[in-house]
Amino acid sequence: MIDFLTFTRPSRPNNYLACTEEHCPKAGCDLPAPVFDVPLAQLVEAWEALIAEQPRLEETARSSDGWQREYVQRTRFLHLPDTITVRFVAGEEGGLPATRVLLHSQARYGYYDFGVNKQRVLGWLADLERRLPLK
Repeated sequence: MIDFLTFTRPSRPNNYLACTEEHCPKAGCDLPAPVFDVPLAQLVEAWEALIAEQPRLEETARSSDGWQREYVQRTRFLHLPDTITVRFVAGEEGGLPATRVLLHSQARYGYYDFGVNKQRVLGWLADLERRLPLK
């Protein structure tokens, strides 16, 4: 699994990253990681429901604390693997929960991904936003 704090992105444009400068200082984020106005456990529960609905997806790794996970999702026709890594970061703002989702998606093969990883990250985060309140 990647370490978001030390992660550097490949030069190929076949990946997409939702993160922050604080959590991914060496990576150059495409999108600010969203902050949800819910406790960590509630966010993880919504995430697991979202993941259960995804086709051709399997979890391949999980951190010992359970807050970081890695998945492989295969493309529809050629079954090429894309690797997706998520990390949930618990926080608090003004005494209320503020849980952030760091999300990276990358094609394992090829130079260009035709925007598939961007669409995946944006789509999954939009799905979470429909399920949970944002900060």
